[in-house]
Amino acid sequence: MHPRFRTPALLVATIALTAACDRLPSDAALPPASGESRAEGVVDGIQQDAAVYASTFGVSPQEGARRLQLQEAVDALNARLTEEQAATFAGLSIEHAPEFHVVARFTRNGEETLRPYLSPALAQVVRVEPARFTLAQLERRLEAGYNRVRGSGIPSAGAVDVRANRAEVHVLRGRSSQARAALGAVEAAVVEVDDLPKEEINMYGGLNVTGCTSGFTVRNSAGTRGISTAGHCGNSQSLGGYALTLRGESYSGSYDIQWHNASGHTYPNTIKVSSSTRAITSTRSRTSQTVGSQVCKQGMTTGYTCGTINTISYCASGACTWVRVAGNGTNLSEGGDSGGPWFSGNTAYGSHTYGIGNDSAYMPVNYFSGISVTIATS
Repeated sequence: MHPRFRTPALLVATIALTAACDRLPSDAALPPASGESRAEGVVDGIQQDAAVYASTFGVSPQEGARRLQLQEAVDALNARLTEEQAATFAGLSIEHAPEFHVVARFTRNGEETLRPYLSPALAQVVRVEPARFTLAQLERRLEAGYNRVRGSGIPSAGAVDVRANRAEVHVLRGRSSQARAALGAVEAAVVEVDDLPKEEINMYGGLNVTGCTSGFTVRNSAGTRGISTAGHCGNSQSLGGYALTLRGESYSGSYDIQWHNASGHTYPNTIKVSSSTRAITSTRSRTSQTVGSQVCKQGMTTGYTCGTINTISYCASGACTWVRVAGNGTNLSEGGDSGGPWFSGNTAYGSHTYGIGNDSAYMPVNYFSGISVTIATS
């Protein structure tokens, strides 16, 4: 399901990205001050996201921009380790306080395994910690445990917690003893939570399609373009008073996506962010997304909000492939944001699916393949 990575290309990308971090100018252009309007302009994605990062973690916007650029190299590192060192790799996370650093976990020989992957810039921020279980082991336990509990009729979710090095099954308060009984011999922790994902219907957001959020511009193999939204949204959609035609839908397992279009209209590779527009020029698949990375979304109800990735292996609706985002004190989404775009800078990360308390979850961009389209990046 996930694309394989070519090591030389990723190594070149990693070196280039980290070099860019080292060259980030101290007087980099900043987003306009509060009250200034750029309603019709296309803004610098990293700089706009950096302002949110700076406010969240108490650093300067310049430092925020530097860290977000460094995050690109960390994502590439994470993808390579997941692909090439599965026998010992136990996950990687970005930590933002008290200082920015990256933790790479291995079950054995971590320092020796990691050394060839590090550029000088990454070597300054990455450290190794031991772990008992590999990421692959934890994901197998997660799926087995989640499926057992869910199959027993107990509403549940779940996640791999790479920081704690454990697979977790999430149940509502008061249901933990029943969940443990359902797990049997499966080695997974049961965690009681206040909220579980609730599937949304008849909601709206983003560019105000009927009941939900327009997401990314997509195109099929013939080059036909349209817009995406969540699969659980209604099939009769309109935008700006024009009726749209449903072109494809997948709403089961790992998929919650559909797309529509209408003749006589254009579909640029842009998204609305706050009161501006932003070009989408690249995509990032699930295994290239890193725990701790800041990602942002746009929705009609809650607008432009940002959080940090909590796990790329969140279980809901019978699948453990969703990406869960922590709000860090911000309510990331509400009803009406379904289908909205999740992104960082000018890179597409996923399509909004769930709200879980102040947190959110999205379907990663590689699962757009379920409706035989790709996200337009030019």
